[in-house]
Order: sequence, then structure tokens, then C-alpha cells
Amino acid sequence: MNADIKVKNYKKYFLLAAPLVIMLTVYIVLTPLVQRFGTARGLLYGYLFYWGFWGIIFPLWTVGLKGFAKMFSATAENIGKAGWLLLGMPVIIYPAVSLPEIWPEITLTLVLLSIPLALINGTLEELLWRGTYITAFPEKLFPGYIFPAVAFGIWHVAPYAAMPDFGAEGAVIATIGGTLFGLCWGWAAWKSGSIRLAVISHILANFLALGALSFMG
Repeated sequence: MNADIKVKNYKKYFLLAAPLVIMLTVYIVLTPLVQRFGTARGLLYGYLFYWGFWGIIFPLWTVGLKGFAKMFSATAENIGKAGWLLLGMPVIIYPAVSLPEIWPEITLTLVLLSIPLALINGTLEELLWRGTYITAFPEKLFPGYIFPAVAFGIWHVAPYAAMPDFGAEGAVIATIGGTLFGLCWGWAAWKSGSIRLAVISHILANFLALGALSFMG
């Protein structure tokens, strides 16, 4: 499980502080963008920062190109029936919760735009929240699996807090859901040493929930 990837100790320490830094920077970047461009466009521009810096540059700085390759190319061990069940939960639960609320707004454009969004968000969030941590903390349950799963849920507060119509209820639901899904994806990644299955599940969940609606004005 990624045992041959050596991550320096100071980078490991920063990984433990990173969720708070991610929340603060995303909030700081998002707030003026939403005020300037409106909720949909501002959210998109803010997520471009989140995806580009935290989803690509930060993991690359932390684990390097070799770590990137290891995340995707490691031979997945048998995750068992429980692992497959966990991978399927976000794909079922997320659309089941989201689609009834947005059903009248579903269009072909929304469906088509949700494809690239799901590919980008699902892949880069797994790189950041699963791949980077299992690479830095191989076979260590708390820092490699539990901590980033919970942090992934909590980070969702940041984009909600940046919205002008901030609602605590939505942020709480997103935090609980994000933590639950983080535990599902994280288990498969931590157990196998590969994020491939988690990426596929994350992409499917995002697409089936038509996540592009959040970025459409």
C-alpha cells in the first residue's frame, strides 16, 4: 500500500493542518467572487481555484509524480463485499436525495454539463482527500482514512458560508453527507491502496445527482 513513496515529515504535518487551510482559502476566494459575479458563476470560479490548486498542485507538491502514478496504478486488493457496498452507497443515496428537489429544472444541457463536472470534481477530490492521505500515511487508519474522511465532510461548510443566502441547515446536511461518503470512498482507497474505484464511484455519484446545477445561473 504505497509503502515505497516517501513523504517528508513536514509535509505530513501540513497534511494534518491542510483541511483548515483549504476551508479558509476557499472561503476567502469564493466570497468576493460570489459578490462580484453572482452565486453560480462565482461558485464556478471559486471551484476552479479549489480544483486547480488544492486538487492538483497541492497533491503534486506533497507526493510527487511517483505518488500520483501509485495512486492510480496500484493493483487494488480485494475490498470485499462490504467495500463494494460502501462504494455503491454514494451512487444511490446522493442522486436519491438530490433529484427529487431539482426534477423540474432538469434539462439536456444540465445533463451534458454534469458529465465534465463529475469527471473533474470526482477525480480531483479523490486525489486530494483520499489519494494524498493514503500515500502519506499508508496502513495508518486514523491519518490515512478516518481523518481525511471527516475533514472532507467538514470542508463543505466553506462554500456554503461564502454564499449570500447562507443556510446552516444546508451546511450541516452537506457536512454529514460528505463525511458519510468520505468514509465510503476512503475505505476502498485505504484498503486497496488505489483511488481508482473511489474515483469511479465519486464521478457516478456527482453525475447522477446532476451536480452542474450549482454552477448554472
